[in-house]
Amino acid sequence: MLFGLAIACPFAAAAIFTSDLPDHWRNAAGFLIFPVPEILDIAAISVLGKPGFEYLKKRIALLFKQYGPPRSVSPMRYHIGLALFLLPLLFGWVQPYVATVAPDLGIEHLTLSIGVDIVFLSSFFVLGGDFWDKIRALFVRAATVNTGAVGKSRATEHVDDQPIRVRWRLYLGAALMLLSLFMPVFIPFVTLSTLPTELKATLSGLMLFGFPQIITLTAIVVLGKSGFLYIKTKSFQLLKRFLPTDEVSVGRHRFGLVVLAIPFLFAVVAPYVKHSIPGYDELRVIYAGVGDVLLIVAVFVLGGNFWGKLRALFSHSAKACF
Repeated sequence: MLFGLAIACPFAAAAIFTSDLPDHWRNAAGFLIFPVPEILDIAAISVLGKPGFEYLKKRIALLFKQYGPPRSVSPMRYHIGLALFLLPLLFGWVQPYVATVAPDLGIEHLTLSIGVDIVFLSSFFVLGGDFWDKIRALFVRAATVNTGAVGKSRATEHVDDQPIRVRWRLYLGAALMLLSLFMPVFIPFVTLSTLPTELKATLSGLMLFGFPQIITLTAIVVLGKSGFLYIKTKSFQLLKRFLPTDEVSVGRHRFGLVVLAIPFLFAVVAPYVKHSIPGYDELRVIYAGVGDVLLIVAVFVLGGNFWGKLRALFSHSAKACF
């Protein structure tokens, strides 16, 4: 019963947030997200004891195995699941910035946030059990992934030896690539300008989704196949110099996981408890910016092996090994 109450707490909080109750009740509902469920979980484990907890865990595992997703799925289903997995993450990333630029869009509406969370959870059932293992591998320092890659493709084996004859195309393509990467950096300049609000909202949205993709496609057309492969190879060679070490200590790995979890948890919880977060409406961009910085720091703290595990999430053939 205590476990059931812990699971029901977030749903009760969502109902209170959308109700007409006084503000102090809505602010207090944030405790139903944290820490009330955690306290109830600890109390339930204390009441059950080790034998009871192990029995309950085993029964839930058997039930979940019976009705859970299959171990392996087809490549098409995996790609659909990846789209369902990535879209909510992208939405959570751009939501604070778009809500600041265009508050009239209602992008922070609670119903929309609930729908996005449902899509995110459903993606795990579409992706199958192998994806679950790869997610679990992110949190296990000793875990590895088998990508099934035999070696370099023929297209990239001798890319360094392929001459790029048209220099202006190489320089123009590289410039367009950089412009597409740094396009979102110019969004604050648009928001601080004297342009009409509707135009600022449209431009800001296009600078996140639209302009970067169009410019990237234009760069690929200008570069051609050999030029694109040349730029990609050189970029990876340059990036490799600044990559973190592959192996990290246990303490560093745990610290990196904590730093990584903070912005993710905040992004999930914030739409439901924003009334309880001091100055959230005025400082949402600062909160979001700090979260983005923490994500970048966490990835470098966790080391190169973690990068390989992240990459394996996007490979249907990759398998987690424990």
